Amino acid sequence: MNVSKCSSVLHGRFYPCFFNSIKQTKIPKRALTTQPNRSCDLDVETLSANRDPSPWKICAAVCLIRLPILTTELEEIEKKYAELSDLNEYERSVLSDWEVEKNRQANLIRDIESGEKNPEDMDFKVANQDIEEMNELEAQQFYEENETITIEDSDRTNINRQPNETLVMVTQQKLGKDNVWMLPVEPWSKEETLRECAERALISHCGTDVGAAFISNGPSGFYKYKFPKDARENSLVGAKLFIYNAYLPRVFIKDSKFTFPTKLCEDKVLQHAWLTKDELKSFTKPKFTNVIKKILL
Repeated sequence: MNVSKCSSVLHGRFYPCFFNSIKQTKIPKRALTTQPNRSCDLDVETLSANRDPSPWKICAAVCLIRLPILTTELEEIEKKYAELSDLNEYERSVLSDWEVEKNRQANLIRDIESGEKNPEDMDFKVANQDIEEMNELEAQQFYEENETITIEDSDRTNINRQPNETLVMVTQQKLGKDNVWMLPVEPWSKEETLRECAERALISHCGTDVGAAFISNGPSGFYKYKFPKDARENSLVGAKLFIYNAYLPRVFIKDSKFTFPTKLCEDKVLQHAWLTKDELKSFTKPKFTNVIKKILL
């Protein structure tokens, strides 16, 4: 018997027996023991089934942001740099088609006024120079009407307060016997993703009229806290918050202001406030404030 026949016989006799023995043998999943420098085979599925439920409630929260409505006024050094950049760009630029046509129209008007050309040679109805002057007049009227915006900044429920700052919405919720300022939050259920839970939290707290846009499918921050002893149920010691970032798009109406529901869900929210970064520390705990500030960056 040659080598190839011996190999085929061995393969035919050995490997089926080997694979059959593997199928009949239950191989437990590999895991490490708690003892240092030792490892052994443990049945992870059995351990997971016998494991006590987590003492933490999984929740999803929403950091709802209102972006600045007005552009922040430039400082003196920023104004000088902007002027220098504009001058540099102007000196290195060439005339655009609009400017070339404007110069041609100006020369044609001058020739007609001097008598070198006839009025019938005018081939345009409205000069580019006249269009620019009308646009400048319209822009000037817009600046004059919107130069001073008087908004009562002390009313923290007004979404249009602090127009030059970024605001975040916090809600006052009942936690045991205490009233705590938190982000809109809801407990997670197994039938939904964390993103869906965050969307449900926003709807349940603010209603369906809020056209918020979520930035991503993943959370932007994490925070955990313990419940007061009188608020603990089902052996839960606290909650783990997976915080999603959402913002209100700049949808301007006639008054260039955002709209927001004036009445929130009373069974979820006692009251709400739109706060700046500096105001957060007066409402929320320091660790929670730092988490929100990192999201706002």
